[in-house]
Amino acid sequence: MKRILIPLVLLLIIVAAWYMLDPLSGDGRVDIRGTITKVTPGTDGKTVFLMVEGPLQPDTTHDKASIRIVPKDTRIYIRQNDKLTRGTVADLKEQVQVEVDFGNNPVMESYPVQTKAKRVVILK
Repeated sequence: MKRILIPLVLLLIIVAAWYMLDPLSGDGRVDIRGTITKVTPGTDGKTVFLMVEGPLQPDTTHDKASIRIVPKDTRIYIRQNDKLTRGTVADLKEQVQVEVDFGNNPVMESYPVQTKAKRVVILK
């Protein structure tokens, strides 16, 4: 029994680690795709608020959103030539095109919606 259980547990750990490290491990959802129209630093010096605006598209759910970026919780990537690399909060500037996945974070159903981002992909 131990001979089967130990490899099985190791396999589960490897699969879980791969899933957590894969930048596209989300459900592929894009809640909003558009342009950052405003960047506002938070009072804690780490959090940043973005206003993102873009046309509603068949694969998006919102056309305008106020999005909270929390560096320890939000994954930021840069997509260039179909390759993803890690980005930082400093890469999030006005007039930059982005795709944002809200994940399972609560969304305040105001207009524009307000929420925290799970993942931001900068489009270059």
